[in-house]
Amino acid sequence: MIVRATEKDAAKALFGELGIKIVSGHRFLGGFVGEKDEVHDFVLEKVTTWTSGVNKLAEAAEFYPQAAFAALSKTTGKTAAFDISVTSPLNTLTLLEAGVSASSAAQATETRKHMANDAKCNELGWLCVPLVAETYGAWGKEAMEAFSQLDSQLATHTCRLKSAVTFELYSRLKLHLVRANATAILTRCIQS
Repeated sequence: MIVRATEKDAAKALFGELGIKIVSGHRFLGGFVGEKDEVHDFVLEKVTTWTSGVNKLAEAAEFYPQAAFAALSKTTGKTAAFDISVTSPLNTLTLLEAGVSASSAAQATETRKHMANDAKCNELGWLCVPLVAETYGAWGKEAMEAFSQLDSQLATHTCRLKSAVTFELYSRLKLHLVRANATAILTRCIQS
C-alpha cells in the first residue's frame, strides 16, 4: 500500500496485522508513485542505468563505430536504432555541404546513414535515427529532435525544468565525446 510518508505509521497501525507492505513510494504502471525524494531516487537510478548503457555503447563504438547502435522505444511505437557517429566538416564526403550552415555536414551524414540503414531497419521493424555530431560541436537535426524527446520525458518524470535537463544531457554527451576522442588519440599515439 502506498501512503504519504506522514501517514506511514498510522497505516502500519491499521493494516500491519494483515501483512500488507506499507510504503511511501513504489513503481506503478511503468512510472513511480510517491514522495518527491523517492521519485528523484527512482529517476536517478534509471538515468544512471541509461548513462551506463551509453558509456558501454561509446566503448564499443571505439572499435566498431558503424555498428554502434542501441535499440530503444520511441513515441512512434517503433523501436529506434540509434546510429551514433561523429563527422568532420572537412571530410571529403561532407566538404561541399559543410559551408551551407553550422550543422550541414551532420545533416549530410544523417542522409548517408539513412541510405545505408533504412532498408534493414524497416525489415526489422525499427526506425533509423542517426545521432551525428560534427567535430566543431554542431549536432544533426535528428539528434537534436531525439534529445528533445528524451529531455522532455526526463523533465516530466523528475519535475525539473526542461532547460536544466537539456543542459545536463548535452553536458554529459559532451564529456563522453571528449573522453572517447582523447582515448582515440591516445590509442593512435601508442600504436605509432
